[in-house]
Amino acid sequence: MQIDLMDVRLDEKRLPYAVHETVGEYVGDEDVKISNPQIAVRILNEVFHMKDFAEERVYLILLSGSGAVISFAEVSRGVINCAHVGIREIMQRALLCNAARVILAHNHPEQGCMPNPSKEDRELTAKLTEACWLMQVALIDHIIIAGDQYFSFNSEWAEHKKEMKREVQT
Repeated sequence: MQIDLMDVRLDEKRLPYAVHETVGEYVGDEDVKISNPQIAVRILNEVFHMKDFAEERVYLILLSGSGAVISFAEVSRGVINCAHVGIREIMQRALLCNAARVILAHNHPEQGCMPNPSKEDRELTAKLTEACWLMQVALIDHIIIAGDQYFSFNSEWAEHKKEMKREVQT
């Protein structure tokens, strides 16, 4: 599968348009569908070396309605412990690619750092969930990568739903 990196540029009228550039190949299924966080983390680490960056980087995985990868987009670079992420820039990329689903991912690069979400990570996820809902784009997950470990908001949501269901049944 070819790995495309998407970027947004401005034309001569200062209007945004999408630019796709093939940045590598991923050895695996021809039509990779990201059905769980392990697949996303594997691609982000093998192709983009996410776990090896010295500063925080934020990537967006743009998916079709069936879950097939359309493209990847780097949406932010920060410093060792934070990166500014604009909801507008995320949504712009999703809409320009006609993505039906998105996965947000970023790394925690500090030595010995865990992939535990910060207060800011949780706030960003809540804001992005709302924006995606309004624009009819599904936020599939927000993944945090720290070395060989990761945290998946989707997995946390699924566990929370199970606990709520158990409480209702008792």
